[in-house]
Amino acid sequence: MSKIYQKTHPAGKKAGFTLIELLVVVLIVGILAAVALPQYQVAVMKSRLATTMSGVKAIAEAAEVYYMANGVYPPDNITLLDISNLSGCSSLGDGKLSCNNGNVIYDLNSGTDQWAQNEYVQGRVLENGEVVVRYNQYLNYSPNHAGERFCQATVGSELAHKVCKSLGGTPLPEDSTSYRLP
Repeated sequence: MSKIYQKTHPAGKKAGFTLIELLVVVLIVGILAAVALPQYQVAVMKSRLATTMSGVKAIAEAAEVYYMANGVYPPDNITLLDISNLSGCSSLGDGKLSCNNGNVIYDLNSGTDQWAQNEYVQGRVLENGEVVVRYNQYLNYSPNHAGERFCQATVGSELAHKVCKSLGGTPLPEDSTSYRLP
């Protein structure tokens, strides 16, 4: 009875994998990792941008409430808005908030800087202190682009372009880094 459960190997051969079998497995794992890693990076950045987009939406809605109450959008002072649902953020001054340990910056712009006469809220996703992708939501009564949303990829960042495209963005012909979102 004890011989039924014993493994026998012809010519004393030891059980195990050959070097070729191990190399094939390592090659297959390497190919799968090479294909999956870029998609994983896009998914992570898209997740960060989705969080940023919800923050921008909250700020834009608060700015719209301010507009309804006062007839104008607030000046570059984000603290005038009721945005209590954005926890863990600190004011940077000039209408900016820093959130998620400095990895996301929100900016309320009411017609200053290079975007004169355009009221919008912008969220910037940073990685290693550098802006990777921006999300702009123009307010409903903005003189230009009223109610429109845009994704802006950083120049030279293929990852940011993939993220903007994955959101359904269509590239603007006049700006190679901007995508209009549906």
